[in-house]
Amino acid sequence: MARIKPGKPKRSPMVRFRENKMEVRDRMVWLLDFLNKDIDSLKTGDFLKLVFDFAGFIYALPTLKVPGMWGTPEERILLKQSQGFLRKRIKNILLEADTSPEAFGKTFDDHSYSVPCQIIVSPDRVFKVRFLFPIWPPPFDETFKAQLFDAMIEVLSQFHLSRIKTCQKPGCGKYFYRKSTKGEGNFCSPRCQNWARTHKWRQKYPDKYNEGQRKWRAKAKEPWIRIECLNCGHEYPKGHSDPGVCSKCGGKLRYEVMYFEERKWRSEEYRNFNEAEEYRRDSLEYEKKERGPKDEKG
Repeated sequence: MARIKPGKPKRSPMVRFRENKMEVRDRMVWLLDFLNKDIDSLKTGDFLKLVFDFAGFIYALPTLKVPGMWGTPEERILLKQSQGFLRKRIKNILLEADTSPEAFGKTFDDHSYSVPCQIIVSPDRVFKVRFLFPIWPPPFDETFKAQLFDAMIEVLSQFHLSRIKTCQKPGCGKYFYRKSTKGEGNFCSPRCQNWARTHKWRQKYPDKYNEGQRKWRAKAKEPWIRIECLNCGHEYPKGHSDPGVCSKCGGKLRYEVMYFEERKWRSEEYRNFNEAEEYRRDSLEYEKKERGPKDEKG
């Protein structure tokens, strides 16, 4: 019988490589999410979390302790300036990769920065850490720009630039990382992709779309019965059958027929559900006669 040695099992080099790759991928996803954020609309808690993540992204440290005040207006200005700086740089990089893919190894003269670094040795690992500023937030000068650009290049160099896309939906334009190689991957979310499919279908079949819209508008204005409890005020959803009494408190119910007239909803109250349903059917038949056969066909 084999003897089991105590302690943690040793992980293979491939497992450690996958873990490091996932850490870099998380940094890539965070970077693209930072470029898409609206910093002015963030709440206090989300803004503080973004500041800590931003500092950890620059200095490549999982836990960062920098002396200074956190959550100040200066930090908001620094984040907005950094966001604009990174947006401009990544836009130029992706544009250069799309227009001239044969220009491999091209250097950017305006990005030739020298980044000061520090070496931190722990019991089992060694880190190369960018120079920490003595105060926070740091000044947005050439040294800070160099560190910011170096942090972005360190992440981008681990992936193919063809995987970094810009959403093609008009008015969106968000950056995203395309994980799957299937399809074109031109949209950042299922919502934008569904919008594109719907827009393409509407352009291909305009008659069907207009007919469906006319039917939907006509159906939306059809009379319906509003059921409400007189005791507890509970209201049943549209199209609900007659419950007899309130299902919550057992109270008496009120029945109102809601009908659309003169561009607004009006109501007629009845004693029971059967009378209200009869009036609703009569109103619906009257509206169909008033619309005529052309409107019924759409």
